[in-house]
Amino acid sequence: METGLEQERLQQEAELNLKVKKEEVQAQLEKVRAELEVQSQETARLESSCKALERLLCQSGKRLQEKEQELEQLTKELRQVNLQQFIQQTGTKVSVLPAQPTGDIDLECGSLKRLGSSRLLPSDLRALQSRVSSSLNPEGIYV
Repeated sequence: METGLEQERLQQEAELNLKVKKEEVQAQLEKVRAELEVQSQETARLESSCKALERLLCQSGKRLQEKEQELEQLTKELRQVNLQQFIQQTGTKVSVLPAQPTGDIDLECGSLKRLGSSRLLPSDLRALQSRVSSSLNPEGIYV
């Protein structure tokens, strides 16, 4: 009888241990699920941030291209003004404008140095160009 009671006690103890282990596993499973949910939300947030960053990068690239085109146009206009100024000073007629390499240019020497914050506005160049061209001879200039 004593062995029967001992076996029953061991069986109850084993069942209790199994029940405790199942509860521990269930608690750990819930904890892992909660962590997984948090990571899933973080992943979604990061993906959203990456997409927003990609859009901003694309917009910045387009603005940079526009600014480069504007700079190229302003450089052409400045060359034209410098040529007209040269023609006015020398009295020479020019029929073909040779291609000049793009790059740093010194404003006083007929070129444009890139000076960080000091930039010429298109209206400044056009005003300068109109003043120079209005003082030229009426025969005209061919470039």
